[in-house]
Amino acid sequence: MVKQCPHCNKDLNLNESQQAKVESALAGLQPGGVLKIACPQCHKPIELGADVDGTVSQRKKGLPKQKKSNLSPPKPQDIKWLLSADIKESDEIKDIPMALILMPDGPVRDAVSAAFVEMFYQPIIADSPQDAIERMRFVNFAATVYHVDFEGVPLEQSLFHSHIRTMSMSKRRYMQYVLVGPEFNTLFDLEALTHSVNMVVNDKDVDNLKLFLKKGETDYKSLFGQWVAMLKGHGNV
Repeated sequence: MVKQCPHCNKDLNLNESQQAKVESALAGLQPGGVLKIACPQCHKPIELGADVDGTVSQRKKGLPKQKKSNLSPPKPQDIKWLLSADIKESDEIKDIPMALILMPDGPVRDAVSAAFVEMFYQPIIADSPQDAIERMRFVNFAATVYHVDFEGVPLEQSLFHSHIRTMSMSKRRYMQYVLVGPEFNTLFDLEALTHSVNMVVNDKDVDNLKLFLKKGETDYKSLFGQWVAMLKGHGNV
């Protein structure tokens, strides 16, 4: 496990929970895959990867290529089963917490993605509302962020927003749904309630999204923690 940041050379000082999340994410990587985490000190991205032999290494851009190994790389996974199988909504791909991001490319989306990386979430960028809805068939995202300009239509005509509002509560209650746009009043609960979302954030405030998300988690547990625990106790999850 990497102990120091390659950019500022300071100790990462990850707590046991953070180390467990990183190790879990690395264990699920395919050989050659890359996991990005942010340095808690300088906030610059650190790339970690699983090599062919299963060891964990720090990936640095610009380094010369390593000599070819005599080991044969694993063959690509056969995905025919995924394309042909009748997968039910209850069939989930369980992994580290993931955040689905539906935002136009630009600095606002970059700031949102960076906030989730710092929280040890894996940000997933959706190409279209259809792509996002399809991904949600197989994954229970811990958080979803939607920008009002993503589809180029008013929010009330948004395909994705309509999908979230009609989603089964067995999945919806465990996901933070955040609306981002220039017209919103950040953390205005009444505005969030009007749009059936957990939180609204103005574009100019996305640099503080990490703080907002933590506050949202705390508020949610305070209001609904015991109720959700009771549902789980009765098998209603």
